[in-house]
Amino acid sequence: MSLARSGRDVHFRFVKSTSIPDIPSARIEQAAPELGLGRSAFNRTRWTIKEPDLYQVLLEGRLINLPRPTAFELPGISPEPNRVAVMMPFAAEFSPVWQALRAAAENGGWLCQRADDIWENSVLVNDIVALIARSKVVACDLSGRNANVFYEVGIAHTLGRDVVLITQSHDDVPFDLRHHRYITYLNNSEGLDALRQSLTSRLRTLMAR
Repeated sequence: MSLARSGRDVHFRFVKSTSIPDIPSARIEQAAPELGLGRSAFNRTRWTIKEPDLYQVLLEGRLINLPRPTAFELPGISPEPNRVAVMMPFAAEFSPVWQALRAAAENGGWLCQRADDIWENSVLVNDIVALIARSKVVACDLSGRNANVFYEVGIAHTLGRDVVLITQSHDDVPFDLRHHRYITYLNNSEGLDALRQSLTSRLRTLMAR
């Protein structure tokens, strides 16, 4: 759905998703409290703006039958507007890169975390998925063609998060991701300073949405 303001009016356009089957009214009524709907809402046809995340309520209430992951747990949490997740190799050579990424987030007052900053689950991938799920933006370093990072990019895209791709080499960007814009950088002081500035600028744009 898209929204556009014209003077005092707000125009919206939406396209029905064919991947989500029709939901019976009775099941929607069961979720009415979570959706912020009163009984009168079911007696008339109208458009209204509510605070709850409709998709999240439907998913958590299992009102829509989407595939459930078998390799990890999908937490029922919404993204926090000031949180940035970073997916990258943990090798020591990437430590300066991590510092630059964290500094970029701090420039805008945003919280920035990697998976090794948290330990909430006994299975590491569940912590990674939870971090992605609660983050508004996910920055992913494709340098070195790290298989774990590729996997995490897929999870972030599937969860509908804003993803910022960075890499030290164009050759490390897989074919399926080359139609996305990405930031290239050099792993030296000058290159990392440029990366920090570019990422800060991109985050400001995404966080303002």
